[in-house]
Amino acid sequence: MLVFFSLFFNKVRYTFNRFFKLLYLSSGITGFSRILFYFLFCYVLFTCFFGLISYSIVVFSSFLFTFFVSFSSWLVTFLIFISGTNFFVYLTKKGDVLLITFMLILIEIVREFSRPFSLSIRLYVNISVGHTLCIVGFIFYETVFGVFFISILFILIESFVFFIQSYIFSRLVYIYLND
Repeated sequence: MLVFFSLFFNKVRYTFNRFFKLLYLSSGITGFSRILFYFLFCYVLFTCFFGLISYSIVVFSSFLFTFFVSFSSWLVTFLIFISGTNFFVYLTKKGDVLLITFMLILIEIVREFSRPFSLSIRLYVNISVGHTLCIVGFIFYETVFGVFFISILFILIESFVFFIQSYIFSRLVYIYLND
C-alpha cells in the first residue's frame, strides 16, 4: 500500500513538473510575474481540491472569499502598475483633445476598477456550478441507479473545472500585471 502511494505521488509530482516546465517554455513568464502566476495557480487549485474532502467546503464557493483573493491579487498588480514610469503615459496620449483625454481617463479608470469584480464573479460562478453539478449528479446516480462508480465521473469533471479555473484566474492576473 505504501509503495502504491509513493508511486502515485511521484507520478503527480512528475506531471506537475512537466506542466510547469511546459508553461514556462510556452508562455514566456519571467521574474515576479512567474512567481505570482505559479503561487496563484497552486493556491487556487489546492484550495479547491481540499474542498472535495468529506465534511469540508470549497472556500471559493463563498463570494466574499473569492472577492478577497481577487481584490488582493488585483491590488498587487495595480500597485506595481502605478509605480511604473508609464502610468500617466498609459492614461493620456500625446496630441489628444482635452475632452477626449478626459473621457479616455474615465474609461480606463472604470476598466481598471472592474477587474477584481470580473475575476471574483468568474471564479465564484464556475466553482459553484461545478460543485453543484457534482452534488446533484452524485445524489441522482446514487438514489436512482445505486451506482457509486458513475459518480466518480462527476468528481473528475469537477477536478477538471478546478484545474481550468485556477489556470484562467492566475493567467488573467498575469495579464493584468503585464498590461
